[in-house]
Amino acid sequence: MFPEVNKVISRKSICGFTIGILALQYASFLNLNFIADDYAYLYKAKYYFSLYNVFVDQFVNGLFYRPLTDGLLYKIFYSMAGLNPACYRAFILLVFFLNTLLVYELTLLLFHEKYMAWSAAVFFVTRIALAPEVLWIAIGFEDTVATFFILSTFVTYLLLHKKNTIIGFYIAALLSAVLGILSRESAMVIPLIIILIECSCLQCLNFRLVTKVLIKVIPFSLVAACPLIRMITDTHFARARAGFYESGFSFHHFLANLYFFFQHSFNSSLEMYSAVIFLAVAFGTMRYTAEGVRLLAYACGVIFIGLMPYISLTTGLSTYYLSISLIGISMLFAVGIKNIAERFPAIQTVLVMSLVPLLGASSLLGLKTTKTLDDFFMSEKISSQAIAVFKKEFPALPEESFVYIENCDQPIRWSLQDSKALRLIYNNSVSVYFEGVSKRKMLPARCSGIYVFSSDNNKLHFKQYIKGVNLKSFLDGKHL
Repeated sequence: MFPEVNKVISRKSICGFTIGILALQYASFLNLNFIADDYAYLYKAKYYFSLYNVFVDQFVNGLFYRPLTDGLLYKIFYSMAGLNPACYRAFILLVFFLNTLLVYELTLLLFHEKYMAWSAAVFFVTRIALAPEVLWIAIGFEDTVATFFILSTFVTYLLLHKKNTIIGFYIAALLSAVLGILSRESAMVIPLIIILIECSCLQCLNFRLVTKVLIKVIPFSLVAACPLIRMITDTHFARARAGFYESGFSFHHFLANLYFFFQHSFNSSLEMYSAVIFLAVAFGTMRYTAEGVRLLAYACGVIFIGLMPYISLTTGLSTYYLSISLIGISMLFAVGIKNIAERFPAIQTVLVMSLVPLLGASSLLGLKTTKTLDDFFMSEKISSQAIAVFKKEFPALPEESFVYIENCDQPIRWSLQDSKALRLIYNNSVSVYFEGVSKRKMLPARCSGIYVFSSDNNKLHFKQYIKGVNLKSFLDGKHL
């Protein structure tokens, strides 16, 4: 169908567009500083990394279990790139590029039309909801890599049905699922994706076929059950759920969260309203054939499967939670394009080709006007300013230096990750005490000198250097 459009669409064209739009969107992000948790993971990579700590101790004692992304990747990149954030973000953009190609391949496998695959890939890569993944390296490692393995599982399992080569593709899909689980908990939805694929392939329901499907799904379910059981039984995660990740099951929260995620699936209010009108026309005029309903069910299924881990949250909602659901929304958008193109064949070439300038412009404009990145930019700015003050005043600090920050603002402490950022930068045992926040029992036994800074509106200012004063006497004078 539509050979005149399909013949100008190829993998090369989607590769070229993806590279171009990622460069235009995120080139200015590359050299921004690390943000908060990045320093904590870098610190662990430098001083505490071992396979046992990453894969075993973290499972027993850690808040989250993400050994592949929060442990191994940071060790690899710290060994190669040190404290150069551009290298870390370049890797994230590479995975983002691969994810876009996988969205193209996935949609092509499902819908068998190049222009639909093109439409889905263009929509996916232009979503500014995923911008925090590039800005905040910790999130980028976790979400882009987990999304890559979820998409890989989806594609390889579909190929299992298409090629009828059971063992090879099944093992590849299962391995991708395991790596996804080791990247982020969001990959626990993989068994539901497998069930969605199997249900769409069933021609009829009988005991034998259902049993066969269950046997295929069980290994994926066991893989997903490991982090799920840990989350249910772990006291650390229970405290997190009572705080930042608090959940509540109510119809009000369900609708509020659904609207939040729908709203942030689009780059602006104008794009959202335009999309609503477009989809209303597309599905209002749709011929509801068995194939059309199957495509629509696939798209909607992926959307809701992706939202399931987050739909009950009452705090801590963020746009990057959309990474899986946006795959389904991209498919839904492609199905809408198909319906419009079939109803109005005279405009189908213009319709498909206009996606590049329209969605590309929407993405670039959205990045400049969105408020969702303000907190991330603010954290990066606070961290950069604080570190710049230290480097300007003291290009080097002696071993066992003690930094005392008066009237500390909580964002500064979070941005510096206690002493971790300065210990990485100065490559020594500097300690930092945040007045009003730090605990005295955490202080070092001795210090070579005391560097006093003041904090004002999340900005640091150097006050004085004190030498030859006992640390205990200094703190007693501060009445601490």
